[in-house]
Amino acid sequence: MAQRPTDRSTGRSTGRSTGRSSRASTSRPRRLAGSGSRPGQDVHRPATEATDGSREVERSGDPLVPPPPPMPGDPEVHDQHEDREEQAAPADEQTTVAWRGLGRRGLLALVAVIVLLTAAVVVEAVVLWRDDDRAGVTAERPVVVPERTWRPAVEAAAQGAQIVLGASWETYDEGIERARGVMTDEFAETYLATKEDVREDFVDQRTEVEVRVLGQAVTRATGSTVQALLFLNQYVTKKGAQTSFSEYRALVTVVDTPDGWLIDQIDTQ
Repeated sequence: MAQRPTDRSTGRSTGRSTGRSSRASTSRPRRLAGSGSRPGQDVHRPATEATDGSREVERSGDPLVPPPPPMPGDPEVHDQHEDREEQAAPADEQTTVAWRGLGRRGLLALVAVIVLLTAAVVVEAVVLWRDDDRAGVTAERPVVVPERTWRPAVEAAAQGAQIVLGASWETYDEGIERARGVMTDEFAETYLATKEDVREDFVDQRTEVEVRVLGQAVTRATGSTVQALLFLNQYVTKKGAQTSFSEYRALVTVVDTPDGWLIDQIDTQ
């Protein structure tokens, strides 16, 4: 019997090599334990999403990669806001405690000090303002205020001069009281002394003196003092005599007071 030639190495290698090569080309991926989806689990939901609506901040674990910024609704942001409010609260509480610590007497004393300081500043300002006015008047510039300031003063000087210089034996005392209302207390002392000296003769001769202002002008003016030049006509009537007439001028100085512009001096020429 003739033996059939066999090549073990060739036959085995050909048949087995084909089967092994097909297995090696289609290797299956290995399944890790716990990596598969469980029954009832939503495969589309991220594992890091919380079920209560809040968001868990994902961290990479790498110390070189900074974590993502917190969102406004995160608990960390709310805690930081509360911390800033707690830090600011002590300053307000200290201010409230400081005011309470003064007490009622302390507050009254503080108010009194403020009032005194304010009054001192006002008085000093007025004094400096008047001193500046006087210092600004010179022979070349005797008027240092606008017309709206000195004109009312000149009018007051003209009207007051007619009252002060005029008189009637019938209303002598009433005329004195009326004249005192348009002059300062200092000038009133000199005026009253003069009127008392001539009272007896004035009344006995039944004298009537009428003064009329023909013209007026300003000669010197500051914010507190104004000097007016008046052109006057004087008519004098006495018992048993004819009326006499005379013209003269007068420099009338008025000062600004809480009662208005008052006569402080009269110089006749």
